Amino acid sequence: MAGSVQHRKAARGLLVLGVLLSMPPGTPAAAPAQERDVTALVRKTTVLDQRLQEVCRTYCQGNQKAATLREIVVRRLDAHRYAVRGLATLLNQHALQSGYRLFSYTVEIEARGLLDDRTCELKVVGAEVKNDKVGLNKLAQREVGRTHRIEDCRRFLAGL
Repeated sequence: MAGSVQHRKAARGLLVLGVLLSMPPGTPAAAPAQERDVTALVRKTTVLDQRLQEVCRTYCQGNQKAATLREIVVRRLDAHRYAVRGLATLLNQHALQSGYRLFSYTVEIEARGLLDDRTCELKVVGAEVKNDKVGLNKLAQREVGRTHRIEDCRRFLAGL
């Protein structure tokens, strides 16, 4: 059932981990050395890919579905605060054996947050779901304003 507690936790986990590295809107651009793409590290050391797949199993439509972590970027704002931006996509597609596609669309989820390296607390400052035909926007908006503890957050901040 799409509204079950387990599925809501999986969706929230997706948003929280996606937000782990989000940039708040209007943040001035930093020097290139102050920004780091940590997508590969997140894939390797977190359960984000697994959570994305859980969300897609619950919410994606069709017989050809896929969840993809596109990008996670961290940017230093000051001595202890970091802007984080995460982008994921959910492919929803249904194809007949003849090859004819009944439908095909992609949902984009972008999450933004602020991470404090002293506490490893991440505050969700924004979430946007584009082309949302599966009902994730409501879940995403519930996360805005919440604070989450990110275990060992400093591993994502090395070199910044």
